[in-house]
Amino acid sequence: MRVKSLFIFFIFLFSRCVWARLEIPRNLSYSDRLSMLEILGFGSISKVLGDPFPLGGYSGYEIGLSYELIPTQNISALGEISSARKQNETSYQILTLGKGLFHNFDVYFQAAPFGQTENISQYGGQLRWGFYQSEKFPLYASFILHGTSTQFNNVFSANTQGLDLVAGFHVDDVTVYFGAGSVKAQGLFMGGNPGITDQKDPNLTPDPSYPGTVLKQGVQESLTQTHYLAGLNLKFSQVFIAFQLDRASYITYSTKLGFRF
Repeated sequence: MRVKSLFIFFIFLFSRCVWARLEIPRNLSYSDRLSMLEILGFGSISKVLGDPFPLGGYSGYEIGLSYELIPTQNISALGEISSARKQNETSYQILTLGKGLFHNFDVYFQAAPFGQTENISQYGGQLRWGFYQSEKFPLYASFILHGTSTQFNNVFSANTQGLDLVAGFHVDDVTVYFGAGSVKAQGLFMGGNPGITDQKDPNLTPDPSYPGTVLKQGVQESLTQTHYLAGLNLKFSQVFIAFQLDRASYITYSTKLGFRF
C-alpha cells in the first residue's frame, strides 16, 4: 500500500510541475540558430533515468514518468523576442515503456503526453546492451543507442542521435551510474513569414557560402558534441526514483518515477 501511495503521489506531483510557455525568438541569425540548437536540441536528448542494468530478458518490463528540465535563460538574448520576459527553465514530462528483448538487450520507447502547458511534442527510443557484469563487484556496463525527435511551438524541431557508454555501481537498493558518449543534433528552423530565421524567403536557392542548409520549409543546422551524464537510482521494491544530470553544451536536469517488473 505504501508503494502504491508513493507512486500516486509522485504522479500528482509531476502533473503540477509545469512552467510558463516558452517563447521562441525570431529573426535568428546563424550563430543564434546554433545557440538555440545547443540549448533545446542537446537539452532534449533521451535520458537513461533509471538502473542501466538489463531488464532480465523477454519477461522484463519497465514503465515510468519523467520530469525533464532545460535551462533556457539564454534564449531571451537570441534574435528578436516579443517580450523582455526571461524564462529560466522549460520543463516537460515524458512517458517511457521499456521491454526486454532477450538476454542483456532492452528496447525503450518514449513520448511526451498531450495536455502539457508547454507546446512541446516528442517521441524517441533507446536500444540498450548490457555487455559487462563483474563477478566480484556490483559493477556493470552498457552501451546505449538513443534518438529523439522534439518539436517546440511548431516553429523549431530538433532530432538527436547518440551513443553512450554507461557504467553502474550498486549497493543494496542504491545505484550510481556515470556515462559518456557522442550526440548529434539537427535542428529545423521555420523560415518565411511568419518564421524564426533571418531568411525570409523559404524558396531561396541554397547558397554555397551560406552556413546553413536552406530548405523549402526553413533552414537546417546540425551540431555534434560530447555528452556526459551522471545519475542516482533508488529502488523501493519494484518502484524506483531516478535523478540525472546531463551535459553536452549545457547542464540539464531530470527525474523519473518508474516501475520495473
